[in-house]
Amino acid sequence: PVSSSEVTRPSIPLFSFDRLEWLARRSDGLDVRPNETLSKRFVKSLQPGFTTEHLATPRAIAVTLAQAGCRVILAARTSAQLEEVKKEIQSSRGEAIAIPTDLTLDDDISRLVEESQKMWGMVDILINNAGWGKRAPVLRGKLEDWDQTFRLNLRAPMLLAKLLLPNMIAKGEGAIINIGSVSGKTGEANGAAYSASKFGLIGFTQSLYEEVREEGIKVAVILPGFVDTPLIPPNRQLDRSKMIQADDIAQTVHFILTSPATCCPVEVTVRSQRSPYR
Repeated sequence: PVSSSEVTRPSIPLFSFDRLEWLARRSDGLDVRPNETLSKRFVKSLQPGFTTEHLATPRAIAVTLAQAGCRVILAARTSAQLEEVKKEIQSSRGEAIAIPTDLTLDDDISRLVEESQKMWGMVDILINNAGWGKRAPVLRGKLEDWDQTFRLNLRAPMLLAKLLLPNMIAKGEGAIINIGSVSGKTGEANGAAYSASKFGLIGFTQSLYEEVREEGIKVAVILPGFVDTPLIPPNRQLDRSKMIQADDIAQTVHFILTSPATCCPVEVTVRSQRSPYR
């Protein structure tokens, strides 16, 4: 056991329901191993666009890691959505603060990283969970929607990795986890831009893993199927009790972060045990 006087409590970055990014730092002197308490430093940024009841998955990840000893920084263009998550963490004696951030802006991303490191030191875990997209056939798709999709789902994770990797490499450890989608393995009609961005995120994960694996840095992508969130509207053909739950994704993130140093779960697909279709 390590007392609070011996090790600084960990912290977090980057969180958004439709576009989620995480950054984190492992606490100095603390070796995180399977079945041991996760103790890492994180910064988190939540983009606006949805009310708090739509924050099922990122809230589950935030609360799970905060309960495991993480200090959380919530960042968003609007603070109202973050307050409930922050208060929930603080009500359980966790630590959480907020940094206003817009992940569509490169300058905001750079500022987020700078402020995170200024407040809590080197960031050495990055978790990207970006999932914004607008369904439309290619012939009717708007270029601005395509640009938005790629900036949030692919460009932001790549830029964050680029900004954080130098310190990870210098330290000889770290982790980058990208939350993708099964849409990154199989395309579907009317979802070309979204699927393309998720295909790209898988390719980025695979390439980056090969580049930094010898540096002791874990790089992984989680590919969820149907997750039960309010973003999926009521549908009589769906049995929501059989859909993937937000806590399932949170536990998958925790599993990767606490996996042994001798292995890396590079790609984890999470599917419903039973088909949710009636």
